[in-house]
Amino acid sequence: MDQIDPRERRITAFLHRIQEAPDFPAFSAQMREIMTGLANEAVPIQRLANIVLRDYSMSLKVLRAANSVQYNRTGRPVRSATHAMMLIGARAARDLASSILLFEHYREQSSRLKDLLLLSLLSANHAREAAVQTHYHEPEEAYVCGMFRNLGEVLVAAHAAEEYEAILQLAEEETISVAEAGLRILEFPFEELGVAMARFWGMPDSVRAGMRASGAVGESLLSQLAVLGHELTESIYGRAGEVEGGVEQVHARFGERLRLGHDEMRQVVEVAVRETRTIFADARVTLDDLHLARQARAALRELDGGVSPDPSAGPVLRSEEELLRRRLLQEVEAATSEVPVDLQRVVLMTLEAAFRCGSADRVVLCLFDARRGELQGRVGLGEGVEGLAERLRIPVSVEGGALGVALMRGRDIRLGGGRSRRREEAAWLEEMGIRGAALLVIRIGQEPIGALYLDRRHEPLALDAETWDYLGELRGILARAIAISRGAASGPSAAPPEADRERTAEDRVRAVLRILAGEAPAVICADLRIDVGTLDAWRAEFLAESLARLGGEGPARAAG
Repeated sequence: MDQIDPRERRITAFLHRIQEAPDFPAFSAQMREIMTGLANEAVPIQRLANIVLRDYSMSLKVLRAANSVQYNRTGRPVRSATHAMMLIGARAARDLASSILLFEHYREQSSRLKDLLLLSLLSANHAREAAVQTHYHEPEEAYVCGMFRNLGEVLVAAHAAEEYEAILQLAEEETISVAEAGLRILEFPFEELGVAMARFWGMPDSVRAGMRASGAVGESLLSQLAVLGHELTESIYGRAGEVEGGVEQVHARFGERLRLGHDEMRQVVEVAVRETRTIFADARVTLDDLHLARQARAALRELDGGVSPDPSAGPVLRSEEELLRRRLLQEVEAATSEVPVDLQRVVLMTLEAAFRCGSADRVVLCLFDARRGELQGRVGLGEGVEGLAERLRIPVSVEGGALGVALMRGRDIRLGGGRSRRREEAAWLEEMGIRGAALLVIRIGQEPIGALYLDRRHEPLALDAETWDYLGELRGILARAIAISRGAASGPSAAPPEADRERTAEDRVRAVLRILAGEAPAVICADLRIDVGTLDAWRAEFLAESLARLGGEGPARAAG
């Protein structure tokens, strides 16, 4: 006998219906990647960067958050999205990315969805600013709870247009709420569908709790903030028109409990309008095109009085790109000046700067592996970069062909770009599934230690002189950061004197033989995690012992 609740069965069937939509699997995979890619702090920033940097609106939202007083206490503007994500933290970046991903996926599908997404963004910004005013420690968490509060209704409007129109008609005919009409027609509440989808995506429990919350005393502060944000939105921009005294009613319910005075409540509404309007402008969606434009404009005139950004602005101009390059270079350079230098941060910021302004689809930091005698991809940004980094292995020897020989000699490499190519290089491009690539060798002193790799997948990689110089500057900054980091790691405070004695005689001999075989000392030092002075001492000791043995054995041989 089937013990499954009929309501649960209907929700499950509706979920399957959504998942069969042609464009849903890719979107859902992105959402789940954002939610589940937080196993450790090193990996998620790179994975999030790959998602965030592909979307203009996401990048702007993350940068805007990082430049707020809440996170940026220095007053120096943050322009690197990677830096911004490190500043606000992986969880906050995840929350912002998931919210904008939802907005970007559904905003173009219908005017109904634009209405709902406008309400979602207003609710999210109300909740976030209320969190700031109440000194809640993670305002972006309140933002995502507000954004996903009406996820269930968004899903119904997007994937069941006929049913949703019937719901709206019933609500109008019988003067009932849309939620009540939805329950009658669908036979399950919007919020339970939203909770089920949030569970499928792996969203935090707090988001699901925010969907079900009523705003009652005793619920978590986060749930109350989500309800406050939603009710503020409904009271000002609700479907039945502006509600007289609506904000005051919301304030009467939550103000004393959350310690929000009239001034704080006004600040919540003002900031939410500005932030929502900016997001719509960034996404090239004008409020005038929406069903709720009249209510929104009235709120803007009363609460803001400012001028919204021009949504018809064109693409980034060349001069603006050059300015962005200068600013990104300055920000990466500044990161290398911090003591101690955070090498992971510098590496990711450098990769982002190359990715955003380097005319490439993907950028990877490669390092020489002395034991294998090859250049290996380590970390990168761009679509499919994880698989690329694993495949990117070039023997640094004649076995690597022309690429290997060029790397042995420390030469930068360009492949494709419309230039005549050797058959071997063309074959390598075809094997990698790309149309063009470049490798800029990274050196510490005169010793190559790795390379900055860039490629284009579907067209040649065209790097003009300005772009090549820009990448060269990034390469130089990264080399200095690695040198500084290794210098600190090899200093007396970083490694105890016993570390050298732990190496066996065989270890030292093998290291010196690698030098005599022509291997770069910098590569050997990186491999063994020792400084150049230690390696020089081993070489001197080895040569001294060898000379002593030769000198001692010579007379015996002669006598024999």
